[in-house]
Amino acid sequence: MTPYPEIDWSQTMGGNDEEGDCGPVALANLMNLWYGPPLVERTEVERLYTIASGWTSENPGSDRGVILETLIRDWCANGWPADPTVKPAGYEAVSTDQAALMTGVRRYGALVAAVMLPADQDFSDDALSEPGTFGHAVLVVAADPDGVRLVTWASVRRVSWRWWGRFGRQAFGVERPDPDL
Repeated sequence: MTPYPEIDWSQTMGGNDEEGDCGPVALANLMNLWYGPPLVERTEVERLYTIASGWTSENPGSDRGVILETLIRDWCANGWPADPTVKPAGYEAVSTDQAALMTGVRRYGALVAAVMLPADQDFSDDALSEPGTFGHAVLVVAADPDGVRLVTWASVRRVSWRWWGRFGRQAFGVERPDPDL
């Protein structure tokens, strides 16, 4: 079963195929999950990335990524750039072990997570012998005994628990703001 089939994840790249804004894209995907369409616009994702990292489209050398927990903490404190009233009620680190991740997804509905991808960006168990070479933020939308489902690069990817154990680094449960907003 595809998690959250009502969301067309293919429309949620947010520029991550061109710049290192995976952290803001993961947060935008979480907001898409909370509030549904209309989807968070790419310009909003880029605005958050600029605020968080100093990135500008005019200076490709400014593309350095962000620390995921810092990005979440700032969102909780300052709200979403396009609407500062959209502030999570809080967040917590969730252990990346199988039981904790499954519990975290049930509690929060999804987790914002950091993985250390192999150079070839392989999400299969074939990558298990490779070192993780670059950090990437994803949205964990499901975790069950069969594996983990991640939203990344505009699709849902299933990874095994072996893959997650090798490359999963951090996970955060973010508490949805007041649903009446």
